[in-house]
Amino acid sequence: MYLIKLGGSIFAPKTKENFSDQNYLHKFSDLINQIKEPIVLVHGTGNFWHWLVKKYGINRESYQMWLDIEKNLISNISSFFKNYKRLHLEWYQQEKLESNQNYIIGWGMSSDIKVISSDIIFSNLLMYPTITKAFIFSDVPGILDKNNEIIPEIKSPEDASYFWEKEWDVTGSMKSKILELYKYNSWSKKIVYLSDWNDFKTMKRILNGEKDLICTKIIL
Repeated sequence: MYLIKLGGSIFAPKTKENFSDQNYLHKFSDLINQIKEPIVLVHGTGNFWHWLVKKYGINRESYQMWLDIEKNLISNISSFFKNYKRLHLEWYQQEKLESNQNYIIGWGMSSDIKVISSDIIFSNLLMYPTITKAFIFSDVPGILDKNNEIIPEIKSPEDASYFWEKEWDVTGSMKSKILELYKYNSWSKKIVYLSDWNDFKTMKRILNGEKDLICTKIIL
């Protein structure tokens, strides 16, 4: 079973409000639907969450607004992944993942007004023994060193510390991604592939298990 994370800002850029890139979702769904392995897809919410919090903050009022936004957003995303069972945000950790079923889950706000990030969801799901490979598709081609070269693999959070301290870290949360992975999964010996969301050729090669890839392997 493959675990895949698709950042919300990829298909719902934060520079726009209440917008999702239908063309990208179509191409991405076509790509992963070619994979024969069952998939657990974790997605973000991009501008839909960003603009809500920017206007109203994180409180009971914004939670009620979020429920309506989330319903429409989930309906839209799910239309591209019709053979995926949606995991419930607040009790996904109690779900038993069936090996012949695809799953999908997006991050958001719980009823007790806590933000459950896609980084936390991804890291928690990675602990499942049924997950054999994991992939993060982000807005960078991999973890970069001080010369802007892709680091082929990292084996500890310290190996990536230069990258997330730089101003050009456009993800804004690479530190969170790496730290969450090692916090929950340092014992697992699993590998997470981090690559560019817009390079479909490389994405396909990574998902197919090919060698000589343009990406960073995060070895846990």
